[in-house]
Amino acid sequence: MKVEAVGKIQMESIEREKSQEVLKNSISNMKMQNEGVYDQQAINFALKRGEIKEQEIESRVNRLKIYMDKQRELNNIA
Repeated sequence: MKVEAVGKIQMESIEREKSQEVLKNSISNMKMQNEGVYDQQAINFALKRGEIKEQEIESRVNRLKIYMDKQRELNNIA
């Protein structure tokens, strides 16, 4: 039961982080459209940051899955 609760909390955290990234990206896109000025270096940096953040979130999801599987195994053995 504890494992499921921890997993649910972690997944909610990951989902919040994903939605925050989407919001940041939409705000950034709106600012660029409104200003009409496109700084290519800033755009490239923002894209790279987004890619890294997505990889980090995927990694957290995978680690959580592994953790939950191990905890379930331990609970079944005990």
